[in-house]
Amino acid sequence: MLGAGVGAVRDRAEASSGAEEMSAAAGGRRRRGLLLVAAVGVLAAGVAAVWGIAHGLAKGSAPAPSFKRLTFRQLPIGTARFAPDGQTIVYSSGARLYMTRPQSPESNLLAFPGDLLSISRSGELAILQNLRPVGRGILATVPMAGGAPRQVLSEVPYGGADWSPDGKSLTVIHLTGEKLGLESPIGKVLAVGDLGSPRFSADGGKIAFWETSGPSSSVGVIDRLGKAKKILSAGWTETAGVPCWAAKDREIWFTAGKAGERPALWKVDLSGKLRLAIRVPGILELDDISADGRVLLAHSTVLQSVRGLGPGQSVESDLSWLDGPMPADLSQDGSMLLLNENGEGTGARSTIYLRGMDGSPALRLSEGMGMALSPDKQWVLAGLPAAAGKPARLVLLPTGPGEPRDLPIEKLEPGWGAFTPDGKRVVFFAESPNGQERLYVQDIAAGMARVIGPDDVYLMDYTSPLSPDGRSVIGYLKGLPSVYPIDGGGEGRAVPGVERADRVVQWSADSRSVYVFSPRERPLKVFLLDLETGQKRLWKELPLDESVGRIRVRVTPDGRFYVYGTTAVRSELYLVDALR
Repeated sequence: MLGAGVGAVRDRAEASSGAEEMSAAAGGRRRRGLLLVAAVGVLAAGVAAVWGIAHGLAKGSAPAPSFKRLTFRQLPIGTARFAPDGQTIVYSSGARLYMTRPQSPESNLLAFPGDLLSISRSGELAILQNLRPVGRGILATVPMAGGAPRQVLSEVPYGGADWSPDGKSLTVIHLTGEKLGLESPIGKVLAVGDLGSPRFSADGGKIAFWETSGPSSSVGVIDRLGKAKKILSAGWTETAGVPCWAAKDREIWFTAGKAGERPALWKVDLSGKLRLAIRVPGILELDDISADGRVLLAHSTVLQSVRGLGPGQSVESDLSWLDGPMPADLSQDGSMLLLNENGEGTGARSTIYLRGMDGSPALRLSEGMGMALSPDKQWVLAGLPAAAGKPARLVLLPTGPGEPRDLPIEKLEPGWGAFTPDGKRVVFFAESPNGQERLYVQDIAAGMARVIGPDDVYLMDYTSPLSPDGRSVIGYLKGLPSVYPIDGGGEGRAVPGVERADRVVQWSADSRSVYVFSPRERPLKVFLLDLETGQKRLWKELPLDESVGRIRVRVTPDGRFYVYGTTAVRSELYLVDALR
């Protein structure tokens, strides 16, 4: 939904691994990125210099922190933790687990897959396996020395568990029914809400956590009895890593940023007094703090790009504009691209641009989230977030002369939408005031939104869900796509031959097939899938590697022209000492 910020429009498609889940949340929790090669050699010195200036090192007031790089492979890092000896470090990348030590540049691959959650004082790993596109998986435990993981609990979100200091129990975030709850030990609910990344204090008496409400997150703390929940710092729109206890349990350190900022390292005490520790170019992520005060800190930058092939071109061209582009739509003739920019270049707000596929300069249309171009290319269907007392809105933006036109959707909170082939109606999904999600069709010239399809059906964002013959729409129910009639009732007909993570992006021109791909596959293969038989025919292979997480593909119905947007993720892990 659009909610109070455009970034809250739902992104339901991502991630079978921890790396992909972070990429799916670019701009949200656990964001990482591609570290520019030119910055690698100077990062440690640069961070130390920034820290030194901020803390008055010229006057000799404090020792400079030291930065020891631990990872050297150009892959995204998920989470990292100190082992009980304080020297061995375990980290995850792409649902694979590695072990390293500061004395060696090498990392050893562990025998069992998963995303790291926590390490007990006895060397027992808590890991997350079978991470699904919704960002939840199965909690398992396994000795660090090796063995077969023992599955403990399902429906645990990424980052959602921590061992108690004595290593005898776990605190977990767990989905039961429709509610996320913080449990400690497993089965005893201490709090309910959109909670994440729980972390025990050293004495085991308190648990720190993230809590999300709307477009922002907070750092909170609760006691082991669940009777003293307190929010220490709120209003963070980007969060990364886990909140960690420091200063003998008197402070919580965390990495986060507010509107228009990348995550930096902050400290907050139990009274709520906030201090900035380090801010550097790119993204910082706090992963762990040892008993003697050493810090595991990851540094990343995000590199998003859009490439495509348009009319009159024989090779792909770079169609990126600012630093956070994503291709929202491609005109049916392949000549015009609708872009959403969500990076630092547009500050705190998503911004809609229109750009010719010939690489001509982009035209800024409005703040908001662009969804679809009208068939005649005269209008853009866009979502505008709630602001200044106004609710979230669906708006038609002119691509040339003219004024924006609001679509009357009453109290619905809109998600993704698209034009019908004749350009006279729009189909969109929205949430009602009681929280019910439905599909709607609405006549542009007159009339209110009318429900189509069953409850809880939604449209996948960054897709073209309407068939060229104007009869059908592809909606998702419980993560799987079905074909629903636009006019009249019907429970929908399941799209054959797709898995839960697959993404249906576009219909073929004859309305008999759809273009589909699996975000997990490398290189990325896009298929034409016959809706009657479920048979797939390879349409195009895109040479993407494992560093690419989030992917958006748009194709013209005839398959002649296309664009794809990618978010590449690479991270470097550092051991930081003397950070005060």
